[in-house]
Amino acid sequence: MNRLVLLILVLLAGPARADTMIADAFGLYPSSSDGARAGWSGLQSDLFFPEETRVMEPGPADTVLIVFGEKSLVAGDGTGLAAALLFDAAGNLVTDGTAVRLSAADGTRTQRTRGGIASRQVQAGSVTGRFHASAETGSGATLRQSSRVSYRVIPALSGLAAELTPPAAALPAEEILQLEAAPLTGASGALPPDGVAGALFLSHADGSHTFVPATWIGGALQAPMLSRDIAGAAAARLFLPFSESAPVPVEIARLAPGAALNLSATALPTIGATRLSLGPFTTSQGHHLHDGSPVQLRVRDAAGRVFQSENWLLDGVAEETVPSRDLPFDIVVTSPLGTSRLTLMEATQ
Repeated sequence: MNRLVLLILVLLAGPARADTMIADAFGLYPSSSDGARAGWSGLQSDLFFPEETRVMEPGPADTVLIVFGEKSLVAGDGTGLAAALLFDAAGNLVTDGTAVRLSAADGTRTQRTRGGIASRQVQAGSVTGRFHASAETGSGATLRQSSRVSYRVIPALSGLAAELTPPAAALPAEEILQLEAAPLTGASGALPPDGVAGALFLSHADGSHTFVPATWIGGALQAPMLSRDIAGAAAARLFLPFSESAPVPVEIARLAPGAALNLSATALPTIGATRLSLGPFTTSQGHHLHDGSPVQLRVRDAAGRVFQSENWLLDGVAEETVPSRDLPFDIVVTSPLGTSRLTLMEATQ
């Protein structure tokens, strides 16, 4: 009986010893199944031989990673954070207290790891531009370095001043216009980052206003606008989050007429009227006036009666029904292109 018990114990112990079950922070695994896992740091215990429980310490740093944020710091006032993560050859975070040298534009400082991470604040200086940060640990054969990361120091928006350049002549009508402005620079003369937003306002003589979103790319103003329906004198002003420019006088040329108006008419004998069709209304650039443009008509028939009406363009054409068939008609047409006179001699029946 004792021999049978001994045989059973030998059979049980033999395979278990040959392929030990290891318990770590992530569960159980056979020791022969994952060689890399044996290098993971932490507490490891043998399921069948608990007296062999051991603490696996991390090895020396083998990989250094660096993270930096924010990517843009305000000159003289901004604060960023440089953080280094250190791993040994098995991918474990290194032992607490490992010395790490963190370098940026404001110098190099040594910090100690905690949880495998070492970090420090980075202060932006008064000089703007693009700078780099990096981390390293060890020396000689054990020296390990991170790659470099870049960050920018940019001018404070509160120090930027908007200034429009007065146009040398009247601005043409019906074109994409771009008013010029002085380069947008900070106190040190550095350009701000692309995409600074602002607004261009034009105040017109009739009390109306034109608003144009503005951005700055490479320090230059980008505020394109179409010079249509905003003819005449105006005062232009640029607005930034913390400043505004002085008003600048701007003159925008009026639309000029293109081809002569076509006039056609259809008699409406059942109601004793005449249907007028005028257009298309085209500009000197060959474009139709947009839908909704106002048109005033003043018609005098052969009997001396006067009919006045206000109309709106559709597809560049104005149509009106005049309650008279006494031709000829003398017609005065007023539109954004100016005033013209036409004579209608006959109408299509």
